[in-house]
Amino acid sequence: MTFHSEIIAIMLGLVSAIVWGAGDFCGGISTKRNTTFTVMFFSQIAGWLLLTVFSLYFSTFIFSLKFLLLAGLTGIIGVSSLGALYHSLSTTQMGIVAPVAAITSAVIPAIVGSITEGVPAGTKLVGFGFAFIAVWFLSAGGKKGTFRLNDLKLPFIAGCGFGLFFVFFDLLVNEDLLWPLVIIRFTVIVLMSIYWLIRRPTLFIAPGSAYIIALAGIFDTGGNVIFGVATTMGRLDISSVLGSLYPITTVILAWFILKEKLTVFQWIGVFCTIVALGMISW
Repeated sequence: MTFHSEIIAIMLGLVSAIVWGAGDFCGGISTKRNTTFTVMFFSQIAGWLLLTVFSLYFSTFIFSLKFLLLAGLTGIIGVSSLGALYHSLSTTQMGIVAPVAAITSAVIPAIVGSITEGVPAGTKLVGFGFAFIAVWFLSAGGKKGTFRLNDLKLPFIAGCGFGLFFVFFDLLVNEDLLWPLVIIRFTVIVLMSIYWLIRRPTLFIAPGSAYIIALAGIFDTGGNVIFGVATTMGRLDISSVLGSLYPITTVILAWFILKEKLTVFQWIGVFCTIVALGMISW
């Protein structure tokens, strides 16, 4: 890997975080007027349709049984982790759930990347540390309260699931970039459709929010594609750690568009993000 490709990979890892954060912001706005299931279901469909069109036009990939099974398994892990995360967010303090899940999801690919590609330079390891601190402060937002150790179980499981998703996705994009996401999204849509048939949650979309739900899916899809390119050009651990900084986009958009005030903790997170980017890019 050349220095030039490494820099591009670092930039793409950061861009994936920016795009993912924008998707989370749109998803958060959407859930103010719609149910979480509605937003998740239709945003997944929007992303899947976009991916399918691009895949049919740009890719002529020939599937193998191993590829299909791994992509399907990745989709199952992804939607299960998302379900665990949302359940945790609804039952436990968000200021604890979000950072635990985000940091755990970055740690697993970082460990795998260090094993398969060698331990990164010392400055980058310090940058990883600042990135983890940044994610915690950005996500927690200075919220305080008591919690039980058992409350960390589901966020930890969700984070491990997302971490495995990144690792498996990295394996898939070595064969093709777009089709893995098509199959992953299709698997998620099928599983959510089965859940809907069993539980019958509402799928009503509030007037005027359809385009925001679609944007949530498009941004999420775009973040996945950019992350996939980053992992093929650079190291999995660096791309994953940079991608985990997505809360900074959500926080800044909420500050700029919704006029939400940033807490002292969140400003610390912004500062740590800047330091982390400098150290990782060194």
